[in-house]
Amino acid sequence: MAAEKLLSISQFAHLSGIKRKNLIFYDEIGLFSPAHVGENGYRYYSTRQFDTANLIWSLKEIGMSLKDIKEYTRVRTPQRMLELFRAQQSKLEAELHKLEEIRSMMAMYIQSTEACLAADTSRITLEQHAPDHIALGPPINYTGGRTVMDATGDFYDFMQQAGYVCSYPLGSLITRHDVLHSRVRRPHRFYFRMPNGPDETPGGLHVTGYGHGDYGETDALYARLLQYLADNGLALAGDAYEEYLINEISAQRPEDYLFRIILPVRRQADGERQI
Repeated sequence: MAAEKLLSISQFAHLSGIKRKNLIFYDEIGLFSPAHVGENGYRYYSTRQFDTANLIWSLKEIGMSLKDIKEYTRVRTPQRMLELFRAQQSKLEAELHKLEEIRSMMAMYIQSTEACLAADTSRITLEQHAPDHIALGPPINYTGGRTVMDATGDFYDFMQQAGYVCSYPLGSLITRHDVLHSRVRRPHRFYFRMPNGPDETPGGLHVTGYGHGDYGETDALYARLLQYLADNGLALAGDAYEEYLINEISAQRPEDYLFRIILPVRRQADGERQI
């Protein structure tokens, strides 16, 4: 039988995708040693070592420590392989779910930012909306001097504990009663706008307006929207949904933030008054 041709460390590094310096380090710590070391100290590897090298690379890529990898490679059995791979597969599936959530979040930001770049803050529109998926937080408790900032932190903590990726666009729900009484600076609830959220915004006829300004500087737009309703025979039919589509993520100055307010409305009956 012909002697097996060995590969130099540089050749093996190129073919395996593991850097040369890492191969040297793995040898030094006893994790992965060459098939042969020449009298000159040069390391040579066998093609039979590719499977082990690929395993080490894969486990390292998914975050397994070199210590744990070394422990596994020290005593390899089919049963230990099954236990290891099943455990790592579960971790990978959880990580893939998280990555899909992040991809979905980025897609939502791209979509909303592209749409609002063409927004005209001087116009108010009346149009039909389909329901949108959101994830609502609990009603906000402002007792004991609690502020909107306190409530925001509570919301993120609540959603994180509920298993949500807390990077989706944040929105504020302002109750119909508070909108009609010009108390719009303290949301009743927060929400994330997300594709598979368990809750929905109401579908139907809506009035939409856009404005520029820092967080909480929405009073003037609410006043304009209510005036639009009065001028056009419309009644506020539910709670307001408020979102900052351009915020600190994409704008340097607070005065450049762009917010959107959506009001569900209905045609007002003759003689009806807003309550």
